[in-house]
This record gives sequence, C-alpha cells and structure tokens, in this order.
Amino acid sequence: MFSASKHPIDAGGKLVYGLTPASRLLVGSTLNLSPLLNLMLGTIYVSSFFDLGRWFQHEMPDPTLFKMTHGREIWDLTDHDASFSKLFDNALAADSSFIMDIMVNKCSDIFQGISSLVDVDGGIGSAAQAIIKAFPHVQCSVLDLSHVVASAPIGTKVKYIAVGSA
Repeated sequence: MFSASKHPIDAGGKLVYGLTPASRLLVGSTLNLSPLLNLMLGTIYVSSFFDLGRWFQHEMPDPTLFKMTHGREIWDLTDHDASFSKLFDNALAADSSFIMDIMVNKCSDIFQGISSLVDVDGGIGSAAQAIIKAFPHVQCSVLDLSHVVASAPIGTKVKYIAVGSA
C-alpha cells in the first residue's frame, strides 16, 4: 500500500513513493496495528476459519470456532503457550491503543466528571495508559489475572491489581 506521485521539484518528473493513510497504521510508532495483524493473519488464528462450514452446521450452544479447530479456547492457549500469549497481548494492546486514541481525541467529553476508573480484564493497561496520558487527573486501575499483571509495564501511573490466577 503505497502512494505514488510526481516529484514537484524534479524536472524529470520522477515518481516518489509514500505511505497511504492505511499503511501508516502498520509502521507508526504510536498507532501501530501490525501486532494485531500478526495475530489475525497468523496460522493459528486463520486455520480456525477453515472449519467455518462445519461450525455453522452445529446447534448452539457450541464451542467457539477456535475451540472446535484447536480443541481448546483461545484463552487456554494463551495460558499454555508463552509465545502465543505474547502475540495475543501485543495484538490487544495495539487494538486498545488505536481505539483509545480515537476515544480521547474525538469523544473526550465522555471523560468529563470522571476522577477514577477500573478496567476489568485490562491486560497490560494500554487503554488506561491512554486515558491517563490525555486526562492526568483520572486515576486508573487495571484488574487482570496475576500472570498478565506480572507482564504489565512498570513506571506508569496505572495501578495494576492481580485477581486470581490462570
């Protein structure tokens, strides 16, 4: 995904290639969705969709498409496969950062009058960190499982609280 335009200064009119708005989302330092795409386009995730036809033929309640394909839920895989867990956490953090950028910039009025909030199952706290950055007066806490909180970044204003274990 590149843009191409004639270089305005170059007398020869050479093409200059650049990033499109969509491709900037894959290389940006603050809004980078490449970790989410790494998860969504990865073999483990994509292979689930090969069983979509068979899944539609079952009566509800049924296992998720992921569980039907892999024999366990995605959460079980994150608990037992450290590399997949890291991939999953990074994907969710990238998604949260993207969504929260929109929320704090385009919908900032929803945070008026809020002095504290708790993000239940907040992962490594990407949403809470974005809120604190935009609204320093808001005290944010993140509740998640102990192994998730153990991998949360240190030195932030977010308060992490471990609840239970996997």
